[in-house]
Amino acid sequence: MTALPFDGDSFDIVFCSHVLPFIPDLDIAVGQISRCRRASGMLIATLPGDSIVRREIERLLGAERYEHFARLVFRRVRRSVDTRSETERYRATFARIGLQFEQRDAPFTITWQDVNEWIRIRWFPVMEPPDLPIADQLLTEVAASTGNQTLALVEPLVIGRKSSSAMP
Repeated sequence: MTALPFDGDSFDIVFCSHVLPFIPDLDIAVGQISRCRRASGMLIATLPGDSIVRREIERLLGAERYEHFARLVFRRVRRSVDTRSETERYRATFARIGLQFEQRDAPFTITWQDVNEWIRIRWFPVMEPPDLPIADQLLTEVAASTGNQTLALVEPLVIGRKSSSAMP
């Protein structure tokens, strides 16, 4: 995301869902997005945060089995996120790029059947083939213990618009 292949002023809205936390240089990425965004447009991005879904899978499997599941499926162990410092990092980056910073929460509900499907679609294709049966067994166990339960989640979003001080 350090050299986006789009002309300037190309998009009314740029939405980055779970992308920016993995970009090494946030200033360059947000600068490139801002360049591609029309002056009246906006950047909407998810803020990194603690995953309620992962915490719930851990509760159902137990800590040790969850760590094994996370290594297989997500290819990493627990990632600790300091939400307050990440929010401030985004706020400072937006200011340097000339964007007003607005934070909103987007509430939604999701069923465990949807979570199961999401993990299978998003994560299983990138797993090592020998790990698939083990992850499948653990995920099937989680699905069996949750039934038709739903989770009420909140996705923290940031919205960046052209700063009034940066406008001509």
